[in-house]
Amino acid sequence: MLLSISVYAEENEVQEQENIEIEKKNIDENEENISVDEEKEEIIEEEKNDAEKEVIPSIFYKAHVQDYGWQKYVSNGSMSGTSHQSKRMEAFQIYIDKKLEGSILYKSHIQDIGWEDNWKKDDELTGTSHQSKRLEAIRIKLTGKISEEYDVYYRVHAQDYGWLGWAKNGEIAGSIGYSKRLEAIEIKLIKKENPEKTGNSYRVKKTELRYQSHIQSIGWQGRVKNGELSGTSGKSLRIEAFKANISYSIYSGNIRYMSYVQGKGWETSWKTKNTLSGTEKQSKQLEAIKMELYGEISEYFDVYYRVHVRDYGWLGWAKNGEVAGNIDTSFRIEGIQVKLVKKGEGEATGNSYIEKNAKIYYSSHVENLGDLKEVCDGVTSGTTGKSLRMEALNVKIDSKFTGDVLYESYIEDLGWESSWKKNNEMSGTSHESKALNLIKIKLSGELADNYDIYYRVHSEVYGWLGWAKNGEVAGATNYDIQAIQIKLYLKKDTEKNSLSTKNHYVVTGFYKENGYTYYKDKKGNNANDWITIMNEKYFFNSQGVMIGRNVKKVIDVSAWQKDIDWDTVKKYGSVDGVILRIGAGCEEDTKLERNIKELKRLNIPYGIYVYSYAENYNEGKEYANFTIDMLKKYSMNPTIGIFFDLESNKYTKNLGVSEYTNIVKGYMEVMANSGYGLNTKIYTYKNYADTSLNSDYLRNQITWIAQYNHFCTYSGSYVGWQYSSTKTVPGISGNVDVSVWFVSF
Repeated sequence: MLLSISVYAEENEVQEQENIEIEKKNIDENEENISVDEEKEEIIEEEKNDAEKEVIPSIFYKAHVQDYGWQKYVSNGSMSGTSHQSKRMEAFQIYIDKKLEGSILYKSHIQDIGWEDNWKKDDELTGTSHQSKRLEAIRIKLTGKISEEYDVYYRVHAQDYGWLGWAKNGEIAGSIGYSKRLEAIEIKLIKKENPEKTGNSYRVKKTELRYQSHIQSIGWQGRVKNGELSGTSGKSLRIEAFKANISYSIYSGNIRYMSYVQGKGWETSWKTKNTLSGTEKQSKQLEAIKMELYGEISEYFDVYYRVHVRDYGWLGWAKNGEVAGNIDTSFRIEGIQVKLVKKGEGEATGNSYIEKNAKIYYSSHVENLGDLKEVCDGVTSGTTGKSLRMEALNVKIDSKFTGDVLYESYIEDLGWESSWKKNNEMSGTSHESKALNLIKIKLSGELADNYDIYYRVHSEVYGWLGWAKNGEVAGATNYDIQAIQIKLYLKKDTEKNSLSTKNHYVVTGFYKENGYTYYKDKKGNNANDWITIMNEKYFFNSQGVMIGRNVKKVIDVSAWQKDIDWDTVKKYGSVDGVILRIGAGCEEDTKLERNIKELKRLNIPYGIYVYSYAENYNEGKEYANFTIDMLKKYSMNPTIGIFFDLESNKYTKNLGVSEYTNIVKGYMEVMANSGYGLNTKIYTYKNYADTSLNSDYLRNQITWIAQYNHFCTYSGSYVGWQYSSTKTVPGISGNVDVSVWFVSF
């Protein structure tokens, strides 16, 4: 019986506990169903009913928390958010009751966004919704009558930092630049006569301005900061687009910028926060740019910027919306620097942009083409690479200034014209087939007072000569002018232009005879070897005929040359590149290791070749594998090329086109599959190319040809001509093979 009573009692206790739990659950569910407005009224009512408590304005706030969503409103210093749960706050709302006139203002620093541009107020949402972005810092302040009697205090619980110190009245609470989430917040109103201690309420990195440029042929560069160069210097590459952003600022606002784009003019709107200004994939240069700060940061900082402009170099600094660059002069921006400077601490600005009030127009009459269309301001008139002479020139100027443009030509067989031409008169001849050899151009009147005129010509032998100016002679005696460029510079900007005025006029030792070009030295002797003229290398054959201009001298060596004194070769040999034998057959050349180390030490460009005894497809593959092994063994970078040396020897003398086709396919397939295909070609000599290798497939692979003669008569295309095997080079004992290389490497 006692057992039954005991069991009955236990059952009653269990039932009673279940009833309590159900009742508690119902209460919780009812509480959750209370509307936001009811919740606010309930809190306010509780405050009203507290008769003992001094009646002061109340502040209410709630947070939107990761995974949990919106929490309930809390008030007057209570915690909203979470602690020790690693949950980010993503948004919050604040309001005050209306016991006193005024509003509560607040804004957030948001992940990947930074400070909000505008203050939120009176229960508006600050932060983001459905974006999973953490709040990192906040600022809160009062306005209106309530701000005269009360201060608003607040502190935050931040990731890794815990509770930071109290901030008040618009100060920062949280962190900037450290990617730390806010996890909780407490806010309260304190009467001004009872101030509380504040401090250590935030962690902030140093304010940083970062920017980057999109460069012709390069694309987007990495970001630089605070005055560093973005773009290039000395490479003649245009900036096509620009981005900028300010990070880690304690102030709201940012930088905005606008570009003047080639052929389009000024963009129609400001760009900001790393938005692209300019163009991509349109090959259009930036010609001018302006920048300014907006928001709070503009009250504390100025933004300074300057640009590097083609031919002018660095212009002066601009600031706060001033123009930097050039308008109507069509010169590209090549570099840019931007920096933030505290108000009142900046340097003087000025001369930050070029704006011309005059334009120069010109046209030329060219052999076989007749009158070409008019161009202006540095654009080429005439032709290059077509061996067509200029026979006449017309020049005119459009300006508000008085004065003329004057020009005079030296005409083939006739000499200098008897008088200066001006204002679109023809200088030269028509229908007489006579070339212009030299030219002079100058200005008069107010034009001469305000402008310098620069011009340069493309000569048939020298190519583009240096810039002449203000009446100097441009051209090369006895040689045709093929093209011309003319520019105006404001005199005040002349010191900024970077045009070289060296070598604009050449009294040349070149002459032509029987369709060939020769060169006489000061003693009247014809050049018949390698010479350098105006920093360009020329090769003349044993008969004195010019074979190549701006060409390179290349030697090839092997163990036959023994131990080479490479320092002497570099200093005295006038050698531009070396091709090393890596092996004969699949056996490593005994001097390869020494030679490759020396070439790398002295930074001498090189290529490699392997001498072949291969007789079939599989052996061709073996030679390719050997080549790759050597490349990897010595970490080689053969910029001149990789060559498969095909010659007649005791193993190959009976091979024909079909056998060589299989051998070469085996070699090339392996090289291509290993990533060396584009750099791998054939070396051979002319007679072998014309017989055993005489097929379209094989001849297409031949780019280095040997023929020991005055001229190379091989009909295929080639980049290197080995013209001798009996030359001497300082630093090398015995004879050396020497080639003319017609392309850069």
